[in-house]
Amino acid sequence: MRHGFFRGNLKPLFLLLFLVAMLPVLLNLVEKVQQYLSHAASVPANIVVDGGTVVGDPPRIWEGLSQGGELDFDKSIESIAYLSPRLRLLNIKYVRIDHVFDRPMDQTMREIRMIKDIAATPVISLSYFPPSVAPTDTAEPSNWGAWQKLVSDLIYRVSGKNGLNMTGVYYEVWNEPDGVMFGNWQIGGDKDYMTLYRNTVQATVRAANDPAVNPFKIGGPALADPNKVDWLRQFVEAVDRENLRLDFLSWHRYNRDTTVFSHDLAKVQQILAAHPRLVNTERVVSEWGSDPQANGVHMTNFDAAHFVSAVRAMLGRVNVATKFEVRDGSYAANDGTGLGVLTYHGTPKPIVLSMMYLMRMTGSQVAVSGEGSNVTGFAMKDADNVRLILANYDRYMSNTEEVPVLFTRVATGSYSLRKTVLDSHNLGGRSEDVAIDLPAGSLSTTVTMLPDSVALLELIKR
Repeated sequence: MRHGFFRGNLKPLFLLLFLVAMLPVLLNLVEKVQQYLSHAASVPANIVVDGGTVVGDPPRIWEGLSQGGELDFDKSIESIAYLSPRLRLLNIKYVRIDHVFDRPMDQTMREIRMIKDIAATPVISLSYFPPSVAPTDTAEPSNWGAWQKLVSDLIYRVSGKNGLNMTGVYYEVWNEPDGVMFGNWQIGGDKDYMTLYRNTVQATVRAANDPAVNPFKIGGPALADPNKVDWLRQFVEAVDRENLRLDFLSWHRYNRDTTVFSHDLAKVQQILAAHPRLVNTERVVSEWGSDPQANGVHMTNFDAAHFVSAVRAMLGRVNVATKFEVRDGSYAANDGTGLGVLTYHGTPKPIVLSMMYLMRMTGSQVAVSGEGSNVTGFAMKDADNVRLILANYDRYMSNTEEVPVLFTRVATGSYSLRKTVLDSHNLGGRSEDVAIDLPAGSLSTTVTMLPDSVALLELIKR
């Protein structure tokens, strides 16, 4: 019976085996077709910088970093305190930390003191539960009073004038509460995030009304998946209904497609717009990056270009953004594939050059037109100096462009034009300077941008 079956179905079986064998080839072909169609429809950039039109002074969202609970070789939570010289060099102004209650408090305070020493503001994720509060670090608390005391004591230690005397600290209620690994909290139901948020806000009331405590901010929820729009909407509705304090709304985003960062902001804006009391609530992206997994791209110019492209997508629409993360975990000690901008041993990755280029973007933002599908950027003007930063970010890593750039309405005079390029051929960056005169206040030039490259063009008055 079985032999008869095979004899009668040899052709279909061979066809099936052939299709299975060809599946990887077919999938690769589909991806190539998608890439071809994407590039065929892409719009090349033709950049025009209008040095005479100021569009604002947006927060410098590239000056923030976040550190997770990476484990060191001895299984303790990694410290970033010894990296303070590098963070100061990068002019980091916000540092987010979590795991503040499930590790020794002296280590938590050491990290916060480091943040103060580099003149940065802490973004403190109030997590996770110690045994005095709950059976496990993410379980439903059995002692809300103990939790409230922990929160209140921390605020007095950090924001209190008799403590670290820090102003404007962000206290974020939990870390990724919607994540299965971090408690799987819901809005409503048996494990209600609103219970956690309500108790935490109540714990801050005494400190908020105490003249011995500096002003601080309380918010959340550090949502892991901003696509959970209903979760976020129900949270904001409950906060508004109960008249709870919400100084900032926070979420996380990892995606290679940087347009997704813009889509998140449009959804958040729509949610807040329905609540007049909350419409001006600060937006905080307290973790973000290209890929949430250990990956070789974190050691390349891919992440460097993604960083600038994502900053461009969020610029002027986010108050604080803390890129994840400062330092690789020990799991990536030998290959640097972790999410850190620094390796486990503190060596800078190419993304650090992007951060250093952005440091030079000082002054007020001026108008830029002619961005393309892949090449985007922004410009800043400081006195008569104008700087333009561009990223040719292509997640398929194949787009090359010769980008025309026109500077207009620049003050007449003598300038130095410096072009600095970071790409796969120049992971350490390459600069060239040309002395020029601008009698008419305009300059036309070009810059060659290889796949996933960053270019900084600076017109510096001599």
